Amino acid sequence: MTLEQYPIPSTGRAIWNGFKCRCPRCGAGKLYPKFIEQVAVCKVCGEPLARYNVGLFLPFIMIMIVAHVLIFVMLEMELSGRSSPAAYLMVMVPLSVLVPLLLLRPVKGAIIGFLWSRNLSDELD
Repeated sequence: MTLEQYPIPSTGRAIWNGFKCRCPRCGAGKLYPKFIEQVAVCKVCGEPLARYNVGLFLPFIMIMIVAHVLIFVMLEMELSGRSSPAAYLMVMVPLSVLVPLLLLRPVKGAIIGFLWSRNLSDELD
C-alpha cells in the first residue's frame, strides 16, 4: 500500500498509535524490530520514520514519570505506617527497575508519534 491510501491521523491518534508501538500513520506497522531500535521505514505504509529521533527528550520524560510513581509509592508507604527500611527495599528496588522497562517502548513510541504528527525533526530539510 502507498502513503496516499492511509489518511493522516490526528495528533492524538498518532500519539496513541506510537504508544501501542505501531506506526503513527497507519497504526499497523511495527515501530521496533528489536527492543528499542526504531525502524527506518514502516513496512506496511512506507512512511519514513528514521528522521524522528527522540534524543534526550525520552530520558527526561521517563525520569519524570518514574520519579512521580516512586514518590507516590514512598508517600503512600510513609503515610500508611509501613516505612521500615526492609519494606522500602522490597518495594522500591523492583519498582524502580520494572516501571522504566515496561514504559520505555510505549513512551518512546508516543514521542515518535507526537514528533511525526507535528513534523518535528532534528534534520534540516
